[in-house]
Order: sequence, then structure tokens, then C-alpha cells
Amino acid sequence: MLAALPPAVDTMRVRADRMAVPLAEFERRRKLGFGHFLDEAQITARAPNNVADVFRSTPGVVTMPGQFGRDRVLLRGTGMTGDCPPAVFLNGLLIPNEDGDLDAIVNARDVRAVEVYARTASVPLQFQTRNGCGSVVIWTGARSAPARQ
Repeated sequence: MLAALPPAVDTMRVRADRMAVPLAEFERRRKLGFGHFLDEAQITARAPNNVADVFRSTPGVVTMPGQFGRDRVLLRGTGMTGDCPPAVFLNGLLIPNEDGDLDAIVNARDVRAVEVYARTASVPLQFQTRNGCGSVVIWTGARSAPARQ
């Protein structure tokens, strides 16, 4: 008895930019003027070693020493007890993070853009939670290579 041969199919290569739509929405929200936004160029200029470095000097954000030598990212004075850890959204998905240690969930080299909503009233509907604090939205992906001179 002869075995049936599977049909041969030519190689197909598919390439997609999964960040096109989210970053377009990022730009749309930036133009609305609520929150603070850092794009790829601004993040690259900060040369972050850890995720807290991405957020340093961002209005409404405070970084504090945390466990394992990593800094915590908190929002300034928005919680009932002062500084509080924000709700964290990674590529649009809510990620449990109760202590503000963002290095536990993402590598600084992978951060492509961030949105910071330090006041609950300024948080867009899709990034709202009941945490009593604001929200931080982190978009990841390969950053563009710097231009050679």
C-alpha cells in the first residue's frame, strides 16, 4: 500500500508591525493633552538602565528604592496615603503590580513608549481601574536603530 504524500506548499513569509495601531492611538491620546507621554526618541535619549529610569523627571512620578536594588515607580500624592503605585498596562493589558516594581514585568530595553496619567480624572476609559491612583501605560517593541553619522 502506498502512503499519501502531503502537498508541497511554497514558503510564505509574513511580516507585520503589531505596534502600528497602538502607537497611532498613543499619538491620538497625546494630542488630546491629558497625561504625560514619552515616545521612542525621548526614551532613547534617557538611556535607561532600568524601567524607573524611563520615568524619572516625568511630572507626577516619583521613584523610590525598592527590593532587590530596583527602584519602584509611584505616582505622587494621588493615593489616600500619599504616593501610590499606579495601575500598569503593558501593551494595553492590565498587569498586576502592587508595589510599583516595573522591572519585574518589563525590560527597559523593550520599552518603546509610555503614557502616564497621574490623576484618576485624566485616565482614558480603557486604562481606568478602581485603584484610587492613576495609570501607567507601557508600549513595548524593538526600538528603531539610531541613525549613523
